[in-house]
Amino acid sequence: MKLQVHRVRRWPGWSRQSVIVVGCWLALLVIDHEVGLYTHRPLILCPMKTYTGLPCPACGTTRAVHAACTGHPADAWGLNPLAMIVLPIAGAVLGVRLAFGLSLQLQTSRPERVILWIAGGLALAANWWYLHTHGI
Repeated sequence: MKLQVHRVRRWPGWSRQSVIVVGCWLALLVIDHEVGLYTHRPLILCPMKTYTGLPCPACGTTRAVHAACTGHPADAWGLNPLAMIVLPIAGAVLGVRLAFGLSLQLQTSRPERVILWIAGGLALAANWWYLHTHGI
């Protein structure tokens, strides 16, 4: 397994759809905050939770980001631990690209990729189990 650093364009070639999805998610974060101020209840944005009552592996991410951004890291961790690990790493990688024009590339062999996929799947399953058992 090798981690390599490459020079790339500072601004990634994001598709219009990606920008729209991120913009909508940020708008929902603001709406969630405003609704929560007046109703004292969180807004449920997850279709899986709305229709089945079970959380998806990403349930609580919007509330966790809101909690982290408002200075409540322990609450953020309690709402979605996996998101609080993945999002700062993804933000740091994106920040390095935007600031310095550097991109990280992980080169793996086939067996290493299989192990990484299994580890990722187990992390996702453990996160879902945590969300389910804690009523998120």
